Amino acid sequence: MMPNLLPMLHIGAMAFAAALAFSGFMIAAGVGDIPNERSNHDAATPTSGGLGLLAALAIMCLAAAKFYPGFGLGPELPYLLILSGAIAALGLFDDIFEGRALVKFALLLGIAVIAVRIIGPPAALPFGGEDLALPYGVGLAGAVLWIFVCVNGVNFMDGANGFMGSFMLIASLALTMLAMTVGAMTAALLAGALTFGLLGFLPYNFRIKAQIFCGDVGSLLAGFIFATASLVLVKETPEMRLLYVGPILLLPFLADIFMTLLSRLKRKENLLKAHSSHLYQRLIRSGWSHAKVSLVYAGAGLICANIAIFAVFYGMITSLWAVLLLALIAGVVKTLLEKRIN
Repeated sequence: MMPNLLPMLHIGAMAFAAALAFSGFMIAAGVGDIPNERSNHDAATPTSGGLGLLAALAIMCLAAAKFYPGFGLGPELPYLLILSGAIAALGLFDDIFEGRALVKFALLLGIAVIAVRIIGPPAALPFGGEDLALPYGVGLAGAVLWIFVCVNGVNFMDGANGFMGSFMLIASLALTMLAMTVGAMTAALLAGALTFGLLGFLPYNFRIKAQIFCGDVGSLLAGFIFATASLVLVKETPEMRLLYVGPILLLPFLADIFMTLLSRLKRKENLLKAHSSHLYQRLIRSGWSHAKVSLVYAGAGLICANIAIFAVFYGMITSLWAVLLLALIAGVVKTLLEKRIN
């Protein structure tokens, strides 16, 4: 048994209770979301359930510091908590006032740069048996892009009952387990906070008629926590070269996002304008229920989680070619599904 499993479950129970309570409170508060061009709902639904994720993160970190100082958490954690609060505040503002996309992207990019400077960029790109050394600027740019894509990607994919929450629950749980197994406790704490926060949010969201959504406050925060936890994992285990763990765990989302982006570029669409051309949105319009779409993506996430765990423990996680092959398979699956509904 992992030595920190019971302590993690202890503080995780506190985080779960906080997320459950705050998400329920936001239903009563009734901060609504007006459906737009990319929405899959006709009626306004309370949002900002993501405040429950922020509460879970705060409670879990405070409880870890209070009860388990032996976790050996990294010095970057307090700064990442401040940035998480800034991300959540930006998302809450956007939920209420529908801010300008370009301004939001600029602020997110700035926060991503600060986060990478705090954590430190990857120094090498694993390439099978060898590592390709990365200049500081290249590693910085790549890590910033990773955070920016995760934050916005998870935000784009938050539009169906239980969809984002169930997928990210599987990804964050796998990341938590891997981080704890290799002794990367700062990464485990961040990913664990996201896991237990989503467990407290999903009972209200994964329903035939969702009572609340994460909103921008939750989806931006979930993407940020996962992205930074993945980078902290790399920092805490330099000898294991775990750079590809995060991308593999998010592969179904990433494939949908990038292929949709390429299709929109090909059609010369305005990339800043809200749209409903992601695969999951098209599946819903074709008659799939929200639950069916969520379960299919969750199943794909579970497959990727098992692949990531297998790759880590059998020394295959450093193969860039394996990652590219998985990306190709994900792209083929997306293309085949699109052909079925066209």
